[in-house]
Amino acid sequence: MELDIRAIGGQLQESLVEFLARLPIYALAILVFLLFLWLASRVAQTTKKFVNDHGRSRNAATVIALIIRWGTVVFGALVALSIALPSFKAADLIQVLGIGSVAIGFAFRDIFQNFLAGLIILMTDAFKIGDQIIVRDENLEGTVTDIQTRATTISTYDDRKIIIPNSTLFTNPVTVNTATEKLRTTQDIGISYDSDIDKACALIEKVVKNIDGVLADPSADVVVDNFGESSVNLKVRWWSDARRSNVTRTKSTVMRRIKYALDEHGIEIPFPARTLYVRNNEFAV
Repeated sequence: MELDIRAIGGQLQESLVEFLARLPIYALAILVFLLFLWLASRVAQTTKKFVNDHGRSRNAATVIALIIRWGTVVFGALVALSIALPSFKAADLIQVLGIGSVAIGFAFRDIFQNFLAGLIILMTDAFKIGDQIIVRDENLEGTVTDIQTRATTISTYDDRKIIIPNSTLFTNPVTVNTATEKLRTTQDIGISYDSDIDKACALIEKVVKNIDGVLADPSADVVVDNFGESSVNLKVRWWSDARRSNVTRTKSTVMRRIKYALDEHGIEIPFPARTLYVRNNEFAV
């Protein structure tokens, strides 16, 4: 079958003429869409500032601004399509999306999971930028530096950057160490059975209360925890600023000062002891 060059040329010419005739309409549609993009950005920024100024959390402001931004962009795209294609109807697009939603859902399941988890994390204000968190099942710990709808970024204490999918944070236990301004630290210390328990407790409590970094309220205390195999075990409890660096530094100072004070007052921190009995050339414990 021979091609009709003239017919094809005529069709191409008609299509070109029609395209050129509608070019101003297409340009108007593009201009309208760009206007909505600019409007979405401005409205999102204004909304975020308004929410922050009225006492809501930064996370909630981010989510509300994000929803408004994308809602405005989608509405602008529908308006632009209606201008460029007069026969276009929003119902047609919804029908097409409905047909392909199952396939799209399987293809982008992980993306959708992370997105929804990110929205929930932001809306519930589970933690915020600057908080120090522990993701226990994943053995991850660090300071939150960024929260996006797909993933959350933390900086570890040795200055490494870790990007965690939000679905991981949503489905695993997360400890927020800085949920409050102060954090209690507990340290077990054993003293010999020959030592004066009351004297040891009073001495340790006095030492701990006079250390910089230990908060006066709630007050530090020392309690007898249990009787061990070779020692009376005390539990020393104190409060300090919740930041990891301060907790670690204060704990180190507390332990050093307690050791110095016990040595100075002759209170022994015993080693585990075992008694060996020799019977008929056999050893027994």
